[in-house]
Amino acid sequence: MFLSVVEFVFISLLILFIIIFFLFLLKIIKLHKENSLLKKITKKNVFIFNKKTLYEEIFKVVKYCSLQKIGMIITFEKNDDLTKKIPSNSGVVIDAPLNSDLLITIFYPGTRLHDGAVIIRKNKIYMANVMFSNKINNKNSFSLSLGSRHRAAIAISEISDSVTLVVSEQTGKISIFKNGLMKLVTINKFINTFSSFMEC
Repeated sequence: MFLSVVEFVFISLLILFIIIFFLFLLKIIKLHKENSLLKKITKKNVFIFNKKTLYEEIFKVVKYCSLQKIGMIITFEKNDDLTKKIPSNSGVVIDAPLNSDLLITIFYPGTRLHDGAVIIRKNKIYMANVMFSNKINNKNSFSLSLGSRHRAAIAISEISDSVTLVVSEQTGKISIFKNGLMKLVTINKFINTFSSFMEC
């Protein structure tokens, strides 16, 4: 018994629909597995990330930028919410696990985000390209002679309990800022000095 043209077309379309449905189902299953894996990786980075690892990752960034004389400013949020200290239109939310390679890429000259500050929230790169005010409350001849990154670092440290790192693009020198004060530090003493600023 031969099928009519209408029956043949109907069966062909039905078979095609079933094939497409199963391909779509396989795609959803694959995406679900990938998302589950990503959540596991993210969860691992968020909850299993000790201070020692954080300091070592930041050391890699500071050392590279210092040796290459790449300007850099990173601010570490502590108790004060830094998003309340900046203009609402300032910065780009990154919200990525802290990674030295990603930070170096952000600050590499020529990229869209390299000029502003990066805000580190806990163990995440929370924002990049953040423009802090450079209005300093306790002005003196020393602070007035500093560049824009250093002035911004002093300003944010005066109005929050944050810790800020700056690498000068002119000299490669490393500075740490807290409570409106600036401390120069060498590569060799960086981790010890930085950890003491973060933990006090």
